[in-house]
Amino acid sequence: MGHKRKRTLTNIILSDLSWSPIVGVFGLRQTGKTTLLETISKIRGGQYFSLDDEAILASAQTAPQAFLSTAGLLCLDEVQKAPELFPAMKSSVGTKREPGRFLLTGSVRFTALEAVKESLTGRVILHELLPFSVSEIHHLPPSRFLEQLVECREDEINPFFQNLRKISPTFRVSEKMIHTHAERGGLPIPCFMHDRGKRTQWFQAYFQTLLTRDVAMVHRGLRDLSFRLSLLFLRALSQAQGHEVTISDLSKQSGLSFGISKRLLQALETLALIDRIPPLALGKKSVKKLRIEWKDTGLWLHASGYTLTDQTSHEPLLALSLSQEFRHQISFFQPTPHWRHYRSLDGAKIPWIFESKKRQVAITFIFEETPKPYSYRALRHFIEKNPKSLGVILGRATTKIVPLHPRIWLVPYTAVY
Repeated sequence: MGHKRKRTLTNIILSDLSWSPIVGVFGLRQTGKTTLLETISKIRGGQYFSLDDEAILASAQTAPQAFLSTAGLLCLDEVQKAPELFPAMKSSVGTKREPGRFLLTGSVRFTALEAVKESLTGRVILHELLPFSVSEIHHLPPSRFLEQLVECREDEINPFFQNLRKISPTFRVSEKMIHTHAERGGLPIPCFMHDRGKRTQWFQAYFQTLLTRDVAMVHRGLRDLSFRLSLLFLRALSQAQGHEVTISDLSKQSGLSFGISKRLLQALETLALIDRIPPLALGKKSVKKLRIEWKDTGLWLHASGYTLTDQTSHEPLLALSLSQEFRHQISFFQPTPHWRHYRSLDGAKIPWIFESKKRQVAITFIFEETPKPYSYRALRHFIEKNPKSLGVILGRATTKIVPLHPRIWLVPYTAVY
């Protein structure tokens, strides 16, 4: 199949199965979890079952202990459909704690479901399968841009940027590749569709299923919510992309009650459509609201109705594309850095602040050739308050790599990929 690609997560899961009895993979619908599960099952010689099959689902629900009593690796797709399996899995692992017993996938974050949280806590290594990155689509190794900034020693920072400056004319990912990926998103089917009209039809069907079936699976209280009202909320959520909002804000914008808005937001987060990024307080003038980040540019573009033309700004889409690339990069860290954001009451902001034991890396995106000092005042303030921090300003693809401060560098945004 044309859209099959090696996923970076494959080797990580294989490594985890060598020591953990249960490994779980969750992620957006249609993000490639089944293909990944089948691939690992073949590599490890395991047995694969999909609980989308009614006969297999009935067997798992009727006799969970017997269903799980197989030798070797058991790979279960859409496992959340049979919550009866989780207590049986807990008992099985408690009796026989061997590595590589179960590999699970689902369209929901398992530990967010009350029915399975207690059974899996402390027993599962959980990973999120994200939509295709630009690197995965083009058969390239994952970018180590963020890892190198977070992990390098103090005396290695300047050499890193100096080397980046040398290779900048031949960055491995072009601006055109990034724009194409951003417009189509990283879900395997629309990602490889050249026909925009067919992509639109696909996204419409995707949201129909998401809002009429999947959210009800997560929250029973949403079963009677109409598709029309759900779409209004989805549009409000798309307008909130990259901004700090509260449930009250979304309730007012969509016309839904506070309670329904809260449940719907939680459901869409559990279904991995969005993240809510916590704020970092740098003082009394900090905005202390969660920031909304969508997981796929293609889904956001369709939900928002944002039309890309020569006259419209591509900056919001590219900013989301950068968020998704950073999310890919931090997902392979051990331990995973904390992602926070900052915004002051006067509008100064830092969308990406990554914190690890070694260093804080603060990154902002200013779509200009040469940013003016006032436009990155928040970054300077952050650097001055945090002596172990490093600041990066991402400019246009044609931006020259130069230091703007002893610990702030200006680089083209294409360097991230």
